[in-house]
Amino acid sequence: MKIRLGFVSNSSSSSFIVSFHTSPESVEEVRKQMFGDKSAKDIWTDEVTIGSITKQVFKDIQQAGKPANKKEITEAISCGWYPGIPDVPKGDYSQKKWDAFNKESDKGADKLARKFIIENKDRTIYTFDYGDDDGKFFEVMEHSDIFLRLPHLQISCH
Repeated sequence: MKIRLGFVSNSSSSSFIVSFHTSPESVEEVRKQMFGDKSAKDIWTDEVTIGSITKQVFKDIQQAGKPANKKEITEAISCGWYPGIPDVPKGDYSQKKWDAFNKESDKGADKLARKFIIENKDRTIYTFDYGDDDGKFFEVMEHSDIFLRLPHLQISCH
């Protein structure tokens, strides 16, 4: 887990680990897997349509070039808070305590990655990073539960 010391802004970001039925070959396939029968023209928010969301996700899949491997999944999890992360040291801020915390955090991220991979063994997994500091559109991508219909993890990386 990354710990920021010093100035912290109100912006946030999240890593998403998403399991698709198959590797999408088009924007239309992304839309079907993410939103079922909804039209690409359907409005998600006042400013964002399902079509714009699925175009961005497909673009990110194309840029990745291939599904995520275990190392990439573990790194996406270890960027921030995940279910089961150990408690942050309190009171004693020694390097020894932080080193022990980071070691346990990394083990937990690895364990969660393995579990997610096993649970989705016949599916295709990609990772995505979206943050509200990249504008309104990416704020919607981060905070609007766009991957609700697919098995996924959302890791808050603030």
